[in-house]
Amino acid sequence: MQMRQQKLLNDEINIVKHVKKEINLEMIRNQPDIKKFEDILKEQEKKEFYNQMRENEKKRRVEEEKRKEQQKLKEEVEQYNRDKELNYKIQQLCYLKDELKKNKVGTKEYSKLWQEFNVLSAHLEETI
Repeated sequence: MQMRQQKLLNDEINIVKHVKKEINLEMIRNQPDIKKFEDILKEQEKKEFYNQMRENEKKRRVEEEKRKEQQKLKEEVEQYNRDKELNYKIQQLCYLKDELKKNKVGTKEYSKLWQEFNVLSAHLEETI
């Protein structure tokens, strides 16, 4: 009886060893598939990385273009304001010139207008 149990136990051990060996052989046979899978994963990670880099570069370019556009608009507004101020000063000069023509030379009013005209024209020359 004990011999029979020993034989059964040995048979079970042999079966387990055989199955283990088959599993190991199957794993060895499937190893190239695992390698392919790892390569595919690495390639996919590379693609994701490069796609992320492209996306970041695209975002950076868009932000840079927005910044340049805003700067250009700001400069245009500043130029418009300078032109507006310049036109106002030119109008003032024309008005003063007309007023000077109306007043007589040597009067107090004439001297005051002449002084304003000189100050304004000097400021206008600095602005230009």
